[in-house]
Amino acid sequence: MVDASSWNIRRMQTEVGQWSRRNFPHNTREEPLLGLIEETGELAHAVLKHRQGIRGTAAQHNEAIVDALADIFIYLLDYCDRSALEAEDLWRVASRGDQHDEGRSLFWAVRQLAWQVGLLAEVGDASPSAAAPLGEGVMRGLHLAARAAGCDLLGCVRRVLPSVLARDWTQNPHHGEAGHGG
Repeated sequence: MVDASSWNIRRMQTEVGQWSRRNFPHNTREEPLLGLIEETGELAHAVLKHRQGIRGTAAQHNEAIVDALADIFIYLLDYCDRSALEAEDLWRVASRGDQHDEGRSLFWAVRQLAWQVGLLAEVGDASPSAAAPLGEGVMRGLHLAARAAGCDLLGCVRRVLPSVLARDWTQNPHHGEAGHGG
């Protein structure tokens, strides 16, 4: 497995883009956008079950929240790569604008993220110039949700990314695991 512990966002985007094109050569920008929607739902599911105190322990729910945040970021990297957007630029803009939302609840942050993902989904395959401000909104939503969850977003992504990049969906279309027969 690769060591992503020192990767910056640009390197992450490059690696995710190459991996995605190898594994899903026919994907357009729509597939990573659907992935953003799916993982935002998984984040909401994990937060809901955590709040209700059902279907797992607090630690399991927290791990599911962190995993969903990392997966959303990874899908956003793929979307950016396929849209000729620089995720690092989105990160820079998003990280400047969220200080006034310090201390907001995780529920509030997940709602903001879901709203931003919905706005990006609304434009779908619009030009990169139209998608960029909406991508910034998604990145800002990720910042807010990660902060509310008490997690270092890039640290979480660096931890999850190697296992994602090890998957080979062309050889193993049922589970994507490296080293297994299809």
